[in-house]
Amino acid sequence: KKVIRMGAELVPDMIVSHPEFATTLPAELIRNACGDSWSHALEGFLSPLGTDESRADLAVVMKRMLQQPIGYADAWFELSALACAGQSKTSVGLVHGIAHTLEGVIGWGHAKLCSLYLLPVMSFNQTRSPKWPYLAEHGLDDVIVLNVMRQLFEPAVYAEALPLLKEHWMKVLRDPCSRTNSALVRPADIEFFESFQSSPVTP
Repeated sequence: KKVIRMGAELVPDMIVSHPEFATTLPAELIRNACGDSWSHALEGFLSPLGTDESRADLAVVMKRMLQQPIGYADAWFELSALACAGQSKTSVGLVHGIAHTLEGVIGWGHAKLCSLYLLPVMSFNQTRSPKWPYLAEHGLDDVIVLNVMRQLFEPAVYAEALPLLKEHWMKVLRDPCSRTNSALVRPADIEFFESFQSSPVTP
């Protein structure tokens, strides 16, 4: 089980960043890290605990993220830190509720799970969240944002994980992150994820 701890004593005194060290990482890990950064930014932005100020800050971050490839770029190091800092002032949502629940039972890393579930959860939020229009209000085109999510989505991997998501769905709902999702998540909503299919990436 993943346990989250918070405290001033855990805040580092200094951060040393060497982006060039990541150039030797496998492409899949870099791709998943990009997805994890997006999950922090989007869920923090849409969080019901967000403020006008936090949304404005994260909108700036996401506009810069849209200019980056889903792959290695020096800028991701700063942007991923800013995305984390932004969501730490609000909360995250169902993407992280799923990731925290499944990490221990499926054996996949946090970033892979967040990257995989970003499109399904955001598609769910698009139709049900009263916070979704905030994207347009802050100059973010949700069609473009969802297109990035489609680049991260892997249908075969999603199908592989679906039985475990169904089995542990009630645990997902009890995760504190799921409770701060931008749209209320109920037991019957597993049906949305059972039938979810991605549309193709548009040029």
